[in-house]
Amino acid sequence: MYTNLWENDTLKSAFENFNPKLLKKLGKQMIETYREKHGFMTKGMMTKAAKAYTKQIEKEYREKHGRGAEGMEDFFNSDPSSVRR
Repeated sequence: MYTNLWENDTLKSAFENFNPKLLKKLGKQMIETYREKHGFMTKGMMTKAAKAYTKQIEKEYREKHGRGAEGMEDFFNSDPSSVRR
């Protein structure tokens, strides 16, 4: 990508006309194409995958133990400095 950035016909007009909006739009398109080509996930995709994984783990736990893991989220999100010793 770096080697042909300045010679790229797609970006040429944006640089020649000093058009930052077009440059931003084309840059986003190039990044999206690169991401799809190499299989990188977006932040939204990673969040969705993490939620699906968590849901699957909870389901397996519930099936194995006969109860859910309710309350654990509060435990993990709590402030350790607030715990009395």
